[in-house]
Amino acid sequence: LTAQHGDFETIAGVERTTANGRPVVVVTVRCPEADQPVRCTVDGSGAIAGLLFPAQYSPPAYVDDSAFTERSVTVEAPDSGCSLPGTLSVPANSSGGDGDSGTVPGVVLVHGSGPNDRDSTLGPNKPLKDLAWGLASRGVAVLRYDKRTAACTVPLADWDIDTIVVEDAVRAVERLGEQPEVDPDRRYVVGHSLGATCTPRIAERVDLAGGAMLAATARSIADVYREQIRYVLSVAGGLSDAEEQQVAAVEEALTRVENGDVAADERVQGLPGSWWSSLLDYDQVATAKRVETPLSVHQGGRDYQVTAEGDFQVWESELADRADTETTLYPGLSHLFQSGSEPSLGAEYNFHDNVAESVVADLADWVGRTSE
Repeated sequence: LTAQHGDFETIAGVERTTANGRPVVVVTVRCPEADQPVRCTVDGSGAIAGLLFPAQYSPPAYVDDSAFTERSVTVEAPDSGCSLPGTLSVPANSSGGDGDSGTVPGVVLVHGSGPNDRDSTLGPNKPLKDLAWGLASRGVAVLRYDKRTAACTVPLADWDIDTIVVEDAVRAVERLGEQPEVDPDRRYVVGHSLGATCTPRIAERVDLAGGAMLAATARSIADVYREQIRYVLSVAGGLSDAEEQQVAAVEEALTRVENGDVAADERVQGLPGSWWSSLLDYDQVATAKRVETPLSVHQGGRDYQVTAEGDFQVWESELADRADTETTLYPGLSHLFQSGSEPSLGAEYNFHDNVAESVVADLADWVGRTSE
């Protein structure tokens, strides 16, 4: 809680109730960044028998819900018979006129890893909804859609980054360009995490006015995963003997993947070998250097899943001489581009927060400048 919202300041309120015949006390804890309820269930002797930190999503203050409307759209994946439900956020100032008259730039949001819905819901957090509503409040149309692994059953043989990420994103960009309010010459992709890593490949396969990469890996997925596992297990202290054995098991599995000793349908860390090999075969940095699409790279300094030292600095160095490239580091933001303090912990995603306004404002400004 304090990593996400700052040091404890005071108790802002206490509410007493009951649940299943037991006393319940809800204590509102005040921290600099937010208030957080703490729900304590008490047993017959007066001891705390249960502890919860209830939280639910709420839109960020920078969203103006009068500035846009929303409607349902569908992104079809015809080769698989899979339909991806989506939402289009349309600025109120767009009229759908001919050519550039009355039309606005449009963005497709591309999810990170996992079976994400269109909002990339993680606990009480919905980072893609924050981005969509924030950008739409600033005059940019936004299409977000349920990922294929969330909307459909995907055979193991089809698990690779092209089938699950890139091809659907390309279709979403094409669908965006069909909307009467959107200027087809001003279509953008904003990818997060895995979606950011795949943004250069998406840009190779469909005409874009620009691609924004939020927390994109620049290293091998095996190296990134190694670092993530070691960080998660060691952040609260040194590694125990059992945790060292866990790290060693992950290392052995990843080495087999790197050596090509894993069958396409064999699961490694829950994912088939075909998925790992498709990522290992993809050189995102070389692809980014090759494409002519304007790129904007964004990174949270607190991010432990994709790091400033291991990834962002590589992007800065490798793309330094590339035209139409911008890079921005946000020192106090996490992998979800939410503010907090060191160290970043996966548990902080149990608490509600929103994508920082600075990120939304920078993206809207970049779209505006590159679409002129």
